[in-house]
Amino acid sequence: MVCLALGIALFAVVLPWTVPIGWLIAPLTFGLALLVGMEFPVASRTDTANAATVAGRLYAADFIGASLGALLASTLLIPLAGVAATCWVTAGLNVIAAAAGIIRNREEGRRNK
Repeated sequence: MVCLALGIALFAVVLPWTVPIGWLIAPLTFGLALLVGMEFPVASRTDTANAATVAGRLYAADFIGASLGALLASTLLIPLAGVAATCWVTAGLNVIAAAAGIIRNREEGRRNK
């Protein structure tokens, strides 16, 4: 999950510079869609105790996050800050998510010792 979050952050940082190079947007969008599409299956494998509960929680979190992200980006961030700044905010949020994943992994490793 950490690698996926960092990969998405990298795409968000690079995307504003690729807009002038029109042909590069399609492969980058495909790569980003691939990474985002991998998040749900990878996250569902992290906790296999109760598959139905885990799937329900992941789906709800994904739905709420996607809804809020689309709403905030389209109504506030892009009009106020522009596309590039919105991409960089997205990258920053993904780096924070990756850092939280690293911290959680370290804490779980310490508990299991």
